[in-house]
Amino acid sequence: PTWKQLPLPQRISAVAPTGERRRLPNMPLAIAWYEKGSDTFLVLGLVLAPALLKVIPPKHPEPDIGGRFNTLPVDAHRFLLADEGSHQIWLVNAASRARAYIAGCGKRGFVDGPLETCRFHSPCSMTLDPRSHHVYVADRGNHVIRKLDLLSGLATTVVGNGCRGNSDGSERRLQALDSPFEVSFAAPHHLVISCADNSVRSFDLQSGELRTLRVG
Repeated sequence: PTWKQLPLPQRISAVAPTGERRRLPNMPLAIAWYEKGSDTFLVLGLVLAPALLKVIPPKHPEPDIGGRFNTLPVDAHRFLLADEGSHQIWLVNAASRARAYIAGCGKRGFVDGPLETCRFHSPCSMTLDPRSHHVYVADRGNHVIRKLDLLSGLATTVVGNGCRGNSDGSERRLQALDSPFEVSFAAPHHLVISCADNSVRSFDLQSGELRTLRVG
């Protein structure tokens, strides 16, 4: 374990109405920091009882796998960035340190349509169809895969009905995904989707058929 004594900024006291400086019972005389592995706390030495006070700092949960941002390289200087916090997609130029807005109005939701008014819920992984240049986004919070058509300026849902679950088939209203967190393109016309229920799904972009490849 490691103990570190922390110096107080100045001699702590209070001024009584008579002008006399005196210490109050809850004034700290010394502060020490204890650290051993993940166990950390402060120890305060006070004037009166309790003579020692143990203060445990709040522990924050670990961030989600992948963090807030997910990227898809476009070329040597540019990449698409999915921001789970603002529910938006951006094009970032690392050379000029500039970014351009692509999709998502910034409000959480599930709305298709024009890129500037559509809504996502925690968009994460992205992939690109090299032939059509459509961008596919794993919309984790909505349990669907969205397609961004940069030529028409529209966002549409291509996989999933928006309900959390595991259901295959060719009818989108019956297809169900469980928090898809990764999507990739597989030639000639398939999407491979990883879901939170430890399943790997395959979607045929031509036939619209969704099937399960593996369940862990």
